[in-house]
Amino acid sequence: MKPVGQLVVGNGRDGRPLGDCLRACLASILEMPAEVVPHFLDRGPSWLRDLRGWLGLVGLTLEWAGHDPADAPPFWPSGWWIASVSSDVFEGGEHAVVMRGTMSGGDQHWQRVAHDPSPHPRRAPYVFNGRWTLVAIDPAAIARSFAAA
Repeated sequence: MKPVGQLVVGNGRDGRPLGDCLRACLASILEMPAEVVPHFLDRGPSWLRDLRGWLGLVGLTLEWAGHDPADAPPFWPSGWWIASVSSDVFEGGEHAVVMRGTMSGGDQHWQRVAHDPSPHPRRAPYVFNGRWTLVAIDPAAIARSFAAA
C-alpha cells in the first residue's frame, strides 16, 4: 500500500464537488496514481456498477459489508480494506479510509486506520459505518494483468 491523498474534497452539496476519498483509497491499495483511478462516485447512480466493471478488467470486485460491524460475516481475511467512516469535515457526510487487519468474531479491529487520504487533520475519533473489501473474482485475469505489465 502506497498512501495517495485526495485530489477533491467536498460533499457534493452547496456547490462543492463530491470528494474522491474512495478513489484515493483504491489508488493507495492498488499502488496507482489517483489520476489513473476514475472518480466513480462523481458518476451518479451507476458509480458502483462502473467501479466493479473497471476492477473486473483485472479480476477484482468490491464488496460491501454493511453499516453495522455486528452484521459483518464472522471472519474477514487479513489484508487491506476500505472503511466507510463519518466525515470529520462535512456534517452528515461519509469518508473512506484504508484499513489493515483482521476482523474476527468478537475481536474486531475497526480502529486500525492505515491511511486517511484527507488533507485535513482528523479532529474527532473515527465513527465506522461499514466496510468495502476487494475480492478476487478471476485470479487468471489478475495473473494476465501482471504478465502484461
